[in-house]
Amino acid sequence: MMPVNKWLEIKSLTRQQRWHQLQHHQPIDVAVIGGGITGAAIFRELARYGVKVGLFEQGDFASGTSSRSSKLIHGGLRYLGKGQLSLAFQSIRARQWLKQQLPGLVEPLHFMTPHYQGHFPGQHSFDWLLKIYDSLAKESQAHSLSAHQVLTRQPLVNLQGLQGGSVFTDCISDDARLVMRLITEGEADGGIALNYTKVTSIQQERGGVTLEVEDAVSKQSTSLAVKAVANAVGVWINGHDYQQPSLYRIRPLRGSHVLIPGWRLPVSGALSFFHPEDRRPIFIIPWQGATVIGTTDVDHTAPLTSDLAITNSEIDYLLSACNQLLPELQLTLCDIQASWSGVRPVLAGKEKDAPSALSREHILWRRGAIVNVTGGKLTTFKAIAEQTLALLRESAQLPASPVNSHWFRQVKRQPLLPFTQLSFTTQQRLYGTYGAWLSLWSLQNKRSLRLFSPAPTLYAELEWILQQEQVVHLDDLLLRRTRIGLLCPLGGSHWLSELKPLCCQWLGWNEVKWQAEVDRYLTIWQQSYSLPELLTEAA
Repeated sequence: MMPVNKWLEIKSLTRQQRWHQLQHHQPIDVAVIGGGITGAAIFRELARYGVKVGLFEQGDFASGTSSRSSKLIHGGLRYLGKGQLSLAFQSIRARQWLKQQLPGLVEPLHFMTPHYQGHFPGQHSFDWLLKIYDSLAKESQAHSLSAHQVLTRQPLVNLQGLQGGSVFTDCISDDARLVMRLITEGEADGGIALNYTKVTSIQQERGGVTLEVEDAVSKQSTSLAVKAVANAVGVWINGHDYQQPSLYRIRPLRGSHVLIPGWRLPVSGALSFFHPEDRRPIFIIPWQGATVIGTTDVDHTAPLTSDLAITNSEIDYLLSACNQLLPELQLTLCDIQASWSGVRPVLAGKEKDAPSALSREHILWRRGAIVNVTGGKLTTFKAIAEQTLALLRESAQLPASPVNSHWFRQVKRQPLLPFTQLSFTTQQRLYGTYGAWLSLWSLQNKRSLRLFSPAPTLYAELEWILQQEQVVHLDDLLLRRTRIGLLCPLGGSHWLSELKPLCCQWLGWNEVKWQAEVDRYLTIWQQSYSLPELLTEAA
């Protein structure tokens, strides 16, 4: 395992220096294409085995589905109910492992499901399913509630026909930060990861694969000869895997969410219930001081572009469900602070199958030295990475055993003196998100441990991220490295002036560059994270 101080020498390289190193100094044996959760996990697993691995993402890390998920690390209760036992067991096992490995980044979340007279499933059937769910996890968390106990926990729940409730436990995370933690661990074991780096061509030859890689920042290109490739571009693999017809057809399904300020939709825990229109499961979850309502599950027929956005029908679908469960709130469009939509890469079934009926299993296939992988869930990235590694062994000579036995560097939880001023919850979040590298943070000024804006982000975090995490654009910082753009009104536009000196200092931006980045960010936020009713005010 690479010592932390040695890792810092590599991590301190600017993105430009990383690209130069790739061009001239660092050989790559295996290339991973795609910087979402699956690509990041494969990258981390290969680096853990001591493989010379490079990860290339044509946009920003986690800029696709892996920053726009439901944020849930769950065991797949719905899959269990549908008899998909293998997927449910795999998900439960992965959830338990992540909860143990990354406290602070993956945290338990208690769900309550109210039960109503005449609605399926009944409380008895649901509680029986929860017993199986808990037994697979080898824990006992689920229990029943009377109608009175339901109202004690959530007084705003609809009273009409309420019979009782059920409580169970899953986990919640920040999906984009989970991707960054995997990439950081992979870099610490010698891998090299670059965002805004597109693989423009890929040619299999005897003895390996030749890639043409283009850096969107410098506009430079380079040619790389590698032994094998892991193609993990998610839903973008649909219809092709680099110039060859795909063996499988992916059906892109859009899942959209709306974010409501916590004071407007107050919940102490999560609520899980069934939509009155189609009996699909819907959730209301507390997340980083706000409340999220999700998710939809509809066919995405539009082009897979970066300006993916929620539709009016999806907004109506989510608000109507919430207002039926919590009728006194009567949420409207005016209460929505932000939204996001992601497209799931789901293996296509029969055309007549409803989106929610399709399996969330992942699929892998090999073409010579190229292993293609798509599908799966945020929760099951470790199993996907291990299976990919097994297929890569058939094309490349990989070490038999890992150099590093741990996926995540374990942090001694003794308080680091400057952080003792913070709440226990904040300390836990920092340990889970940044791991052992917290000890390397520079905390030289008085504002370092202050929160930036209403979002739970420290100034010290901003400085670390700007120095170490390949921020190229303002949206990288505000929508993925942090969630300021979601958690602050109007995308955090009122706080941008406070960010300006930090970005200019650590990224070398001048006035012209800063203004261009602000314009770019607000355009992206308005197109993909806002609502039409908010555009005029934000502008």
